[in-house]
Amino acid sequence: MRRLLILFSFLCVSAVQAQVQPAVRQSGKITPGHGANWVTNGVIADSGAPSGGVGLLGSFIINDMLCASATGTSISVIDCGFSATGTNNWVGLQNLNGGATAPTRPANDSTTNVATTAFVQNFGAAPANVMNFGAKCDGSTDDTTAIQTVLNTYKYVLIPAGCKVSTVTVGAAFLGQTLVGSGSGVSFLTSSSTTADIIQVAATSYGVIIRDFGIKRSVTASAGCGIHYLGYVDVPEIVNMEIQQQYVGLCLSSTGYGILRNSFIHNNISDNWTISNPTINNQYQWYLDTVLGESSGGRCSTVTAPPTAALGATVTMGTWTNVFCFANTGKGNAFLGNSSVGIYGVRIIGGFHGTDGDVEDYFDTYSGGIQINGLFTEQTASNSCIQFTSNVSDATLTGVVARSCSAAGIASAATTMLNLTGGALITNGTYGLVNTGIANLTGVEFNANTAGTVSNSGTFTGRGNSPASVDTLLGLAQGGTNANLSATGGTSQVLKQISSGAAVTVGQLQCTDLSTAGTACTANTGTSGATVPLLNGNNTNSGLNTFSGQIVSTFGTPTIASGACGTGTNGSISGTNQSGSITIGASATTTCTISFSTTITAPGACLIFPGNATAAATGTTVARVGTPSATAWVVTGSALANTVYSYICL
Repeated sequence: MRRLLILFSFLCVSAVQAQVQPAVRQSGKITPGHGANWVTNGVIADSGAPSGGVGLLGSFIINDMLCASATGTSISVIDCGFSATGTNNWVGLQNLNGGATAPTRPANDSTTNVATTAFVQNFGAAPANVMNFGAKCDGSTDDTTAIQTVLNTYKYVLIPAGCKVSTVTVGAAFLGQTLVGSGSGVSFLTSSSTTADIIQVAATSYGVIIRDFGIKRSVTASAGCGIHYLGYVDVPEIVNMEIQQQYVGLCLSSTGYGILRNSFIHNNISDNWTISNPTINNQYQWYLDTVLGESSGGRCSTVTAPPTAALGATVTMGTWTNVFCFANTGKGNAFLGNSSVGIYGVRIIGGFHGTDGDVEDYFDTYSGGIQINGLFTEQTASNSCIQFTSNVSDATLTGVVARSCSAAGIASAATTMLNLTGGALITNGTYGLVNTGIANLTGVEFNANTAGTVSNSGTFTGRGNSPASVDTLLGLAQGGTNANLSATGGTSQVLKQISSGAAVTVGQLQCTDLSTAGTACTANTGTSGATVPLLNGNNTNSGLNTFSGQIVSTFGTPTIASGACGTGTNGSISGTNQSGSITIGASATTTCTISFSTTITAPGACLIFPGNATAAATGTTVARVGTPSATAWVVTGSALANTVYSYICL
């Protein structure tokens, strides 16, 4: 069949046979309501206003010849054959003021392969206004039947202000059907149903365009969508729409290519829009551009993979450009795969996602290929701004900003790679980045995050030219040196890892942190009130050690009993159980016993050494007591009278 060309655009098909006619093209300009005359080589001329009534709005050209025109209320059909027995060279026309009427086939056109019930509506000038076909559009009358009748009859339909419906279906009678209003702030399609979809788009429809009006309800919805795509659709378009007060604003299904553009979707009970329910194939190729989803009771949007892999193991996404999500009660956007079907290739370019009740962008896709460029996120009421679960394999973020989020700017458990290039993670409630998966950073700005720059219990494969503070902390987490602990825990702190592979934490050292201390470590409260370990067992120090403050012995203060150094008291001791001075009296002979209130046990020891010249000259034979179960010193010398000794116990 030779190609048909139609004035001002669209191709139509019979609802009976659903057979696509080749395109019809305009080859001349016709004033709306006028007829047309063929001039030459497919050029047509305006034939003026018909005298008998409303004319067909334009004419049709087939094979560069005028094949049909209208005068008044009648339709004439001209043979467009290239020979006396040409086939497939005519087209039925739909008269705008008289309904669909099949014209008579030219006598010399054979019956071979001719679609006798195919009609083409010409849309060269204006759409069919539903008010011309019985719709009242007064805000109170139910216009459902009138509008549906028009949609079943005409391909290009106008919705004026004030129309009220329960549910109407678009795209069932025509391919490329268009439902258009006078502007999203002017025309509204309103429903008083609490549960019904307002517009349903037929499954397997092609090229349905919905544009330039608003959709709202006069009651509180408990179910139902503003626009509901009932299954897979080809090249749908939603343009310049305002959708509000629905249970779900838009219920989108699968498509190989669809457009949602320049639309405002807001104040819906649940989500502003969803993508789910794939049929025919797993393509979620909706391309969004300049769409605002605001103030819903649920999420800005939810994308849900099908529960089974009947149509494939992944669904694929279109690109979302300049999508704005703001002040929704739940998450901003949630991309939810499952163990059977993943969501691959989420692509977000630009836009603002902020002040939503939970994570701005939540990815639990069970797949990867995520790309986010130039997105600005901020001020979640709870949780991080962007979150990747361990069911995400890889994601690449370039020039992304996450600021003033309730928790971290970004939290990632991506298992293959999270690539962060440029952008800024600043002034967040905990860390700029919490990484428990695998990540790579290049030139990311971190600033004024409450808990620190990065919390990492995963793996970093590189840090590029990220700030020095990031390099330092990442080096520390990987065994590096020169770490600034004040960046993560404050002064007087140590790094602790309680088991292999466990998270590295920062805090004061405790007895429980010393795996080999055993009973030799007991807690002691120092002067600052902090509980710190006290070592009193078998501990070995090597090298030069400097101590400040008191080292406390547990052996008790030494004493000299009466008669222990000869007759009488024979001596005195001044000091503590830590250290002091022993003075042996004038009546002492050559033996003196110095006792302890408790037993000295290994490895404890007390040292004694001469404290004056007399003691040094006596030839003292015992200067150390440290054996197990020892309870006393026995000091001997040639003359102990009036000697002074010093002691220290450890």
